[in-house]
Amino acid sequence: MSMKILHLFNFFFFISFFTNGLCNSYIHFPNKFSIPIPPSFDPNFHGRAFILVSGKKHPPTFRAGLSLEPIPNNLYSCSLSVFLGPLKVWSSDHFSPFSPSTTCVLDLTSNGVLQVHDGFGLVGWQTSTFSQQVQRLLLEKTGNLVLKDDNNCTKWQSFDYPTDTMLRGQQLNAPFSLTSLNYSFEVLQDMLRISLNWRGQRYSYWELEPKRNISFARLGSIGLKLFDRNSTKVAVIKGSSLSGKEPNKLLALKKDGNLGLYYYSAETGELQASYQSSNNNTCQLPLPCGNYGICTSSNSCSCVAFVSINGDVYDFCENGNEAKAKMVALHGVDTVLMSSNSSLKLMNVSEDECVSSCMDECSCVAARHNEHYSVCMHYGLVGGVREVERGGGHSYWVKVLEEKEKGGSGFERRVVVGAGVFNGLVFCLILGLVFYCFFKRFYYKRTSDLPAVVNVT
Repeated sequence: MSMKILHLFNFFFFISFFTNGLCNSYIHFPNKFSIPIPPSFDPNFHGRAFILVSGKKHPPTFRAGLSLEPIPNNLYSCSLSVFLGPLKVWSSDHFSPFSPSTTCVLDLTSNGVLQVHDGFGLVGWQTSTFSQQVQRLLLEKTGNLVLKDDNNCTKWQSFDYPTDTMLRGQQLNAPFSLTSLNYSFEVLQDMLRISLNWRGQRYSYWELEPKRNISFARLGSIGLKLFDRNSTKVAVIKGSSLSGKEPNKLLALKKDGNLGLYYYSAETGELQASYQSSNNNTCQLPLPCGNYGICTSSNSCSCVAFVSINGDVYDFCENGNEAKAKMVALHGVDTVLMSSNSSLKLMNVSEDECVSSCMDECSCVAARHNEHYSVCMHYGLVGGVREVERGGGHSYWVKVLEEKEKGGSGFERRVVVGAGVFNGLVFCLILGLVFYCFFKRFYYKRTSDLPAVVNVT
């Protein structure tokens, strides 16, 4: 019965919001829109209450409105989002999901604040535009969501708060970053880099260093242009010649850590990549085969032999005092992960010193040594490992648990020793009783054969 109710709920939801939704590029303050939370959790339910649309003449169009999506723990995330076709290019819950219990509300308040709340006073996200005479919410043809006052002055815009996507026409001052799950694309003043963020450490796997410092970046039709403080172009990331007929629409950091430029293909009706940081080689990504996986030369995956605890990677810091570990060399492999962190990078050390230093540090689970420069890198994960030709002047080592000795673990050996001592004591006791009984019987027989002594008085 609950599933039937949920299906009816979904049907009436789409009838209500997709036939009666607003189609303007702006709406005035105050205003309010809401989506009721489904009575039963459905992992396939995606609620969209579009209230703004822009760019009708050039597909795909930008749309903005309330979004309700399933997230872990059987919850729904409520947010204000911007879509380019089916692709979400900005969302208010990118860094902190908001999960109301009964209703998802978008409120354009009378005091000029744009906020997402649950209808009972619990606010999940809002703009800092209180009492700034905000009059309308506008979706520009570039996909920029803007709050403006009566004088048409911008009081807030989504372009100033990038998530995992940068849209054409968007300009950002360095430093800034795009984030997607555990990955980040950073535009710093002296370099660009893509990194994997793992347990408080940052491991880069793609870098670009211009000859001059970067002041700001702008995404144009050919790609991402980087400028210095004099507005002189210092570098550019551009798409292939395939995109010459179609301008790039966006730059996006995907959930696998791949950075790409995308344009709209009229032939397929979909967004196509004109540039990817991995060059279509998955082995250049940090985790194409997961932790403890090896990306082979054929772009398939194999596994590093390791000890797992309930299917999870063994934590040497939590269990190091009880575990015996050893370092094992993996031949014919290398890793794409690097780090400039001085705590992870040791200079002027030998291979033996590199391996030994990783053994002494519980958070280190892998090490890479470059014999040409005597540089040692420590890693908190076995990631980005790929097959390479031997003879590259480096070695890669992985920390694993030692196999149990034939005599068993220390506990097992203590149990065996204890059992042996106990059995020995029992055997000695039985043997003693046998000797005692035999001696007593022999002694009794000898004394019974002696003549009786009678005292006469």
